[in-house]
Amino acid sequence: MNNALRRAATMIAGGMLFAVSHQAFADLSVVPLPEDFQTRMTVEKKYPMVLDGFTRLSDAEVQSFYSNKLGEPLKTTSDIGRFTLFYNVAGHPVKISVYQRGEWTEVSAMVSASADGEM
Repeated sequence: MNNALRRAATMIAGGMLFAVSHQAFADLSVVPLPEDFQTRMTVEKKYPMVLDGFTRLSDAEVQSFYSNKLGEPLKTTSDIGRFTLFYNVAGHPVKISVYQRGEWTEVSAMVSASADGEM
């Protein structure tokens, strides 16, 4: 095998290993969920990873749950009954949106690839 071909094969193999290890570094399990959480949708194969579902906890109880599990958020925003908590978990930006819908509260979480990624 000549040097150019060997170098190309090494670069391809290294890139694949990096991609696999980077993808495996975090997953949706970094987002704690209330005990009664019912998943409606997940997207886990690529970043940003998304999780959406419902809990019977109130929006205030959900916010308290995440403060207890992940600490105080880096930032909190609110808009017309929906609030969003921003965290950095295991080097990944995590955005958790909470919206009260009657007796159910919708919780949507997004995990981005790295702390450099935009939310």
